[in-house]
Amino acid sequence: IEYNRQVNSIFGELWFLSELNNLYGDLGRIEDALAVVPVMMDLLQASGGKTYRTQVVGARLQTLIYSGNPEEAIPILLAERDDIFRHNDRQMFMNYSQTLSLAYAILKDYDSAARELEIGIQGAGVWASGYHRYIFAALQARSKADISLAWESFLQGENGSTNAPTFIDNASRQYAL
Repeated sequence: IEYNRQVNSIFGELWFLSELNNLYGDLGRIEDALAVVPVMMDLLQASGGKTYRTQVVGARLQTLIYSGNPEEAIPILLAERDDIFRHNDRQMFMNYSQTLSLAYAILKDYDSAARELEIGIQGAGVWASGYHRYIFAALQARSKADISLAWESFLQGENGSTNAPTFIDNASRQYAL
């Protein structure tokens, strides 16, 4: 963040602030995540308020979800995601779908969480990575109260051998749980 600030890269600074916001949220450091949002909003204003808007709004809504208000974020996320789709930004479409999925999962509405992630996968094109597909499979399994089955299935290679989970595998599993 500091390097991007020194070289006057608003995009780089916003990008890494967004990542910091995500990390704080994932760690349960909600106050720290909340503190990042106003900094991002100020940078958005400095950029003219258009170019990086989806990243800033996404971070704000994710922080709202982590702070215990997912039902407030859901209608905004749905409207924003529709707008993003119309502008053909498939990466942010997937990100917003993932955030919607998180909101529903926190509300323990696992069927809706899986549905929103599937919508994201269908609309995201190349951005629908294996990571997102795993989360979808895990949410489907969770809605059937059998997440361990999805995890074992994810670890099975094409030849049927089980590989040791990597760091991102474990992070994906924790997100899905």
